[in-house]
Amino acid sequence: MLHKEVLLLQSDDPIEPKFVRELCTEIEKHGILVRFPDLESFALERCPELLLEHGQTSLLSMRRITEEVLPKADGDDRCIAVKMIRKYIERVAPCSELIINDPFLLHVQKPDFMDLRDTLCTILKPVAQTLEHLIMIGKRGGDSDSVFSDLREGLRGLNRGITVKRKYSNEFHDRIWIADRARGFYTGTSLTGFGKKYSLIDKIRPDDVKELIALLKSSGLIE
Repeated sequence: MLHKEVLLLQSDDPIEPKFVRELCTEIEKHGILVRFPDLESFALERCPELLLEHGQTSLLSMRRITEEVLPKADGDDRCIAVKMIRKYIERVAPCSELIINDPFLLHVQKPDFMDLRDTLCTILKPVAQTLEHLIMIGKRGGDSDSVFSDLREGLRGLNRGITVKRKYSNEFHDRIWIADRARGFYTGTSLTGFGKKYSLIDKIRPDDVKELIALLKSSGLIE
């Protein structure tokens, strides 16, 4: 066979073997051979080609890029950005505690209360029942007290037993979400800005999560 292509199947849900077999059958109808090499065999086969094409230094310096782009979307399409945040929440899977460091989370004016509360409740709904503690860190300003009360009531509508705390700080710029002090992700925009502009979202390395937790402790924001 003269030409080779690699097909990657990726899904949020488990891929059924029956589906893979049916897909292979359809592909083979077009005269294309399908095989499933093990990882070691695949690497041995592809490494010489990649070394010739990219060079040893280039290959050794490669790293996997995992960040995604939160889309700019107005009106009803804004839910696309919210769904992406929700996907990341499900990935870090908070069991008992969630820390949200967002400078503008509590720094909004009264007309935006309802939208902010609905957005946060939509994002946290898949994990709300297991959460025991939620800590919100942000800047003081706007109608902070009323915003906090509104958010707390909305969250208690999902889980009556959840403890919601707030801390004020201007020390952290990025929007950071940390689950159980072990797993986390960051976003380039605040909850109030989802869908208004393009921004990045990506998971945080475990070592960086540990460092962030240490900084939050030394700043007196968490115990």
